[in-house]
Amino acid sequence: MTEPIRILHVLGALNIGGAENLIMDWYRNIDRTKVQFDFVVHTSSPAFYDEEIKQYGGHIYIAPRFVGFNIFSYIKFWIDFFKEHSEYNIVHGHVRSTAAIYLFIANRFKLITISHSHSTSSGTGFSAIVKNIMQFPIRWIANFYFAPSIESGKWLFGNKVKSDRFYLLKNGIDTESFRFNSEIRNEIRHKFNYKDEDKVFGCVGRLIKSKNYNFLLSSFKKLEINNKKLLIIGDGPEYNNIMTLAKKLKIDQELKIVRGTNNVCYFLNGMDTFLFPSKFEGLGISVIEAEANGLPIILNTVLPNELDLTDLITRVPLNINDWIKSVAKVQSDLTKRINYSELIRHAGYDIVKSTRWLEHWYLKKDGK
Repeated sequence: MTEPIRILHVLGALNIGGAENLIMDWYRNIDRTKVQFDFVVHTSSPAFYDEEIKQYGGHIYIAPRFVGFNIFSYIKFWIDFFKEHSEYNIVHGHVRSTAAIYLFIANRFKLITISHSHSTSSGTGFSAIVKNIMQFPIRWIANFYFAPSIESGKWLFGNKVKSDRFYLLKNGIDTESFRFNSEIRNEIRHKFNYKDEDKVFGCVGRLIKSKNYNFLLSSFKKLEINNKKLLIIGDGPEYNNIMTLAKKLKIDQELKIVRGTNNVCYFLNGMDTFLFPSKFEGLGISVIEAEANGLPIILNTVLPNELDLTDLITRVPLNINDWIKSVAKVQSDLTKRINYSELIRHAGYDIVKSTRWLEHWYLKKDGK
């Protein structure tokens, strides 16, 4: 029996997050008799997806976390790694800040290199400036460029999005799993003690500053709607800050945060309206998941146009007064909660379809 080709993915860690969830969805749906995934991560701490990867036959290797002054040991790690691991022909890089280093070294070993953009910003401050400088050479180093949206591709790769080496790879979801389910809705609302008259506003995303949870909480506080509730699905370093702000605003009794779950489809059913004030996104896959579930959505104006797959989206600038006016206008009528999962699938955001495309691409480039 022919051994599967092995693809090396480079990430920061294997915890729940937009890019990580996407890669794991590929891994679950790919034909692992033909294509296997292995990972280099930049942390020695146990991560959410470690055990699942090992069950699928994947290997996890640990690179030193790059902190600037260890550049020579970081370079040495990658040289030694590729010397010891001749089983890889393709390196799929998801870490931008050091991609110019590890992809350059991979090129020297005659490997096929992919840089995958998952964002449209490095954030703010000095660290963002450093990241932007370090990632700029990627457009001349990588062999191929992937992105989930044109905006995300332009941001990282510039004019390379016009070349035949750029691929718009849509972030697929399991459209059937995200189909609205009234029985699950009742189950969730009972679990969280939500009453029939409660209006549940939801948001999904890592608990990090760029997701703009301070704005979300502040606007929710000013929202003049009776029986309002806020349900956030996500985990991350901003959890304590979010809870502190909720207490300060005196909305902590109306807020629930579900941490450490990748079962987003389950919780969407319990919501009435989806709020997404994120400052920037490569795409914003949780918005597409909410669309598949039939939720009305209030969205930051600046986010990628590729999200506009249905008539469920209302785009609003991040001004609290404009935001709460728009939120107040959106009313979820469950008798008209339409199933959009089939529309999402036909738009190319089905995980099986996108995984088959990627599988074929890997095999073709590998020569098998």
